[in-house]
Amino acid sequence: MLQQRWSRFFGLAAVAGCVVPACGQISAERFQAHVKYLASDELEGRGLGTPGIQKAANYIAAQFREIGLEPGVGGTSYFQTFEVATRKEMTADTRLTVAPLQGAISAGTDYVPLPFSSDAAFDGPVVFCGYGIDFEERKQTDFAHLDLGGKVALMFRGAPNTWSDDTETMRHAMARTKVYACRDRGAAAVLFVSPIPKEGAPEGLPSFDGSVPDAYGLPAMQVSRELADRMLIAAKMDTLEALQRRIEKGEVVSGALAEVKASGRAGVKQLKAEVHNVVGVLRGSATTTVEYIVIGAHYDHLGKTIPWQRTFKAGQLAEAEQAPQIHNGADDNASGTAGVIELARKFAAGPKPKRSVAFVAFTAEESGLHGSQYFVDHPPLPGLENPHSGARMVAMVNMDMIGRLSSDALLEVFGAESAEDFPGLLDRLGGKSGLTLKRVSATSNRSDDASFYRAGVPALHFYTGTHQDYHKPSDDADRINAPGAVQVLNFIFAVASDLAHAETSPKYVAKLKSSSPAAGGTPVYRVVMGVSPSYAEEDEPGMRIMDVNKDGPAELAGLKPGDRIVRIGAMTVNNIYDYMGALAKNKAGDVVDVEVVREGERKTFKVTLAGAQPIKPQ
Repeated sequence: MLQQRWSRFFGLAAVAGCVVPACGQISAERFQAHVKYLASDELEGRGLGTPGIQKAANYIAAQFREIGLEPGVGGTSYFQTFEVATRKEMTADTRLTVAPLQGAISAGTDYVPLPFSSDAAFDGPVVFCGYGIDFEERKQTDFAHLDLGGKVALMFRGAPNTWSDDTETMRHAMARTKVYACRDRGAAAVLFVSPIPKEGAPEGLPSFDGSVPDAYGLPAMQVSRELADRMLIAAKMDTLEALQRRIEKGEVVSGALAEVKASGRAGVKQLKAEVHNVVGVLRGSATTTVEYIVIGAHYDHLGKTIPWQRTFKAGQLAEAEQAPQIHNGADDNASGTAGVIELARKFAAGPKPKRSVAFVAFTAEESGLHGSQYFVDHPPLPGLENPHSGARMVAMVNMDMIGRLSSDALLEVFGAESAEDFPGLLDRLGGKSGLTLKRVSATSNRSDDASFYRAGVPALHFYTGTHQDYHKPSDDADRINAPGAVQVLNFIFAVASDLAHAETSPKYVAKLKSSSPAAGGTPVYRVVMGVSPSYAEEDEPGMRIMDVNKDGPAELAGLKPGDRIVRIGAMTVNNIYDYMGALAKNKAGDVVDVEVVREGERKTFKVTLAGAQPIKPQ
């Protein structure tokens, strides 16, 4: 199905066609044409399982075919096909009953399954477990003296308001930690309930969340405060509000709800979609062992969805518009995909490299690097299907968000020390590029290069930096700096060409640290400043601000992109982790002195921190 209607795509991107020697040059016009199509409303954001992403896959494959690349999947197809989870839905058999309560208990009003729930039934006596935290250092022992075997655990979400937000402390407040603790104690299910919301925070039961985290091993629901209070009253216990106040005073109030029993089913169905990595190969001249350089970028994006973005009003986090919108993802990552196509064209027009070069457009990056991980686990390239052939991938070049080169020509390069050879190579070629390279020794852990590095393949990730439009509907093609992208791509070509022609392959360096926290393990903080940080390693201490949110605390205080934060309050900030730790020691409304370095001068600004929960619209 995906390989039909090739001629349609040649017509769509006629500007992409060319003849030698024009094909040997990377063209800003062709680059922009690729981005314009891939980031058009017609493709509706290239979400998994949608017609739009299939159109994108066909377009990329058509370009590979027109360029003359060999099909990279077994030599017969451009498409490596597999399935990924796209979303979850609540099934019709979801139910909850609580004895001895009378009256209807309704899904969506009184309870809702959580996306990390097992799809399973449960039945058992109810036990109140406070916040469900067992953390000796904070003297929080909610499970002390409780027998959870076969019981249904009722507990607050989050952590007591008296807690700080440091990473180790908040790890215990995460739902995953709590469910695992209950599972390990033999519980039958977990019922979460929200504590009394802070002023301006959302109230009521959330709607079903169709995201696709792994199941944590138990049926899990969130129940309304009203239903939880009815359960407590039936057991002749204090109300939720009273129990919350007692916990915050240091009391342990856990205990069984006498004569209260819950039974039901958390019906959660995981939906899957067929997806495709798009793979083309340029054969090298080597006649002995086959070695591959992989040049890749992900081509999926967020599709049509409710925007996840921080919107500020008068320094406070505000609720954003809730209607689904198309997220075109021009920079993230139509820009990288266009880069793969243009680099393939330039390689194909030049002398045959010693090593073979695989050009790969990965799918399902946004949902967890699934496309690149599948590619690494099931390498489809000719020769790699036989593990005893000696064929191997020796380096990976990843492009993720290369379309917003700024006036200072800053290009961040992650994984710069993932091979012994990379620092010298980057220094040698970077000086001729006109770019300002910001080398980061570690992998980014947030893009497809991480899948290769974990598999023992040295990997570089090229990135022009974050911006205000990141993961927003406003990331459109008209904001792309195509001439800047050409400058970046000429440098990347020089790097990849050197790797493809070198006498020896890069020497892998193991055990590099990650430059950012892995997805899924980040604690929830109570305060925000309204800045987009740089994850790059800096030559000087501090955390550089890539962008500031309009009407956010930082902008209102006078902070600007490019400022390097070196102190928050009494805490020195040497990197992003110090920055997060400093924020964690504060609460909403605190006014902190933020010292920055701006154009070589130190300046101090008073920033009023905003709560991490959005305020209600007035």
